[in-house]
Amino acid sequence: MNKNLILTVKKTREKIILGFIISVIFVSFVVYIFFNRGIASEIDGMVYIPEGEFKMGSKGKLEHGDDGGDGRIGLEVGVDEIPLHIVMVKGFYIDRYEVINAQYKKFLDATGREPPVDSVAPDAPYNWRNGSYPTGEDNHPVVNVTWYDAEAYCKWADKRLPTEAEWEKSCRGGDGRRWSFGNSFITSFVNTHELELKWSQAVGSFPEDRSSYGVYDMSGNAMEWTASWYNPYPTSTLKRETFGEQNRVIRGGAWLTSYLTARCTSRNFAVPEKKHRTMGFRCAKDAN
Repeated sequence: MNKNLILTVKKTREKIILGFIISVIFVSFVVYIFFNRGIASEIDGMVYIPEGEFKMGSKGKLEHGDDGGDGRIGLEVGVDEIPLHIVMVKGFYIDRYEVINAQYKKFLDATGREPPVDSVAPDAPYNWRNGSYPTGEDNHPVVNVTWYDAEAYCKWADKRLPTEAEWEKSCRGGDGRRWSFGNSFITSFVNTHELELKWSQAVGSFPEDRSSYGVYDMSGNAMEWTASWYNPYPTSTLKRETFGEQNRVIRGGAWLTSYLTARCTSRNFAVPEKKHRTMGFRCAKDAN
């Protein structure tokens, strides 16, 4: 066979093989991107909540019969939780646990901000003393913080407070749960008034109080500030003097509140200056 022809055939074969390898790599890359779209890199101590729509709010039950509602309005379902509506949320990160005393102390030491003290009961044993929290409560959620304190901490940590919608989606998970752990309340699963522990516990002490996304203590332990103003839901005709840019939304249950407050859809509110021994927070962060 002609030497030039052999050389040409050899080069052609090499090009075909190289083209095949490049095609395989390209296709593999496209497939990887397709199946992993919406998946973000991990951030230590935070959980990624994927972009997408979810059902926010509650549907009241009919007075007679069962139409699949969540409870009687005004009794088991708050009038401000109505109506059930679809909300689109961009992908974001949220703290796996509530911000704890040990973390908050680092913030105070770095900024010189005033430590948490219950203004109603300044001598109570659960208050901070000499710039530190009560002994043995390193991993308890920090409480008695105002909305401004919570916002300042999150900014210091290069994060932010979650919106009300982000918080609810993180709690309800991908299957729209009533409580972080499911649709039926189980007393032993969560630190609420029903368990009668009479104080917060170290975060993560109740492994069942975990949303399907892997976020802990959303139904109990400490209530949590959000970034959102307290306003009616879209299409709601409810009117309240407390609506508007005067109160911030608080979400989640606490050791002192009932199982109904512990529902993922339950809404509470307070003026940003408010402090209480049941109120803490966790932070969020944009995915991009």
